[in-house]
Amino acid sequence: MNRRNFLKAGIAGSSLPLIAQFDSAAIASTFTGWAGMQPRWVISDQRFEASRRYGAQAVSSGARHLPIDGDVTALWEKLNREWRTSPAVIAGMTARQPLFCIEQLAHGYGLRVVLRVEHAPSDTGSIRHLIQAPASQIESLAELIANPQDWSGRLARLSTSCSWRRGQGPCIERNVQMAQSTPLLSVPLVSWVIAPAFA
Repeated sequence: MNRRNFLKAGIAGSSLPLIAQFDSAAIASTFTGWAGMQPRWVISDQRFEASRRYGAQAVSSGARHLPIDGDVTALWEKLNREWRTSPAVIAGMTARQPLFCIEQLAHGYGLRVVLRVEHAPSDTGSIRHLIQAPASQIESLAELIANPQDWSGRLARLSTSCSWRRGQGPCIERNVQMAQSTPLLSVPLVSWVIAPAFA
């Protein structure tokens, strides 16, 4: 199924069955069998300052970078071609809609979102980060994000340096609230890692 047909199907019928609740227990099972894998691509959404910083840091860390501007058509086609022969880890910081489309393509190739951090601005000027990750990674992720200085850059460094080995224990959620030192985030964004899922 290509992106256009997927979107047509979603519009023609109810898309509610496609929008499943985040299943942290299922994500924990995806961490086996692929230790040592790092993202082949890091995706950033150039419409947003935090995401641009994320992409710039990924490039300076040596990652291969694919910027988008909200439209995932070219990215969808590229990943679809590549994943036919070699499903691989990718990471990114985008708005929710591009991630939703990429995630649907990934499922067809046995890939799943294994790390999700939602970043949402508040009316008071703070940012709420909802981390969904294995329990063994929650503390280090919370510390990484808790400092308001350059949190998007630190997430990019994490995305490009971790090998995404199996986490110990179930996945859990953690909220981290922090004040913005500069108005880096004006709309909700999501940092994520998509990787092979193994039974």
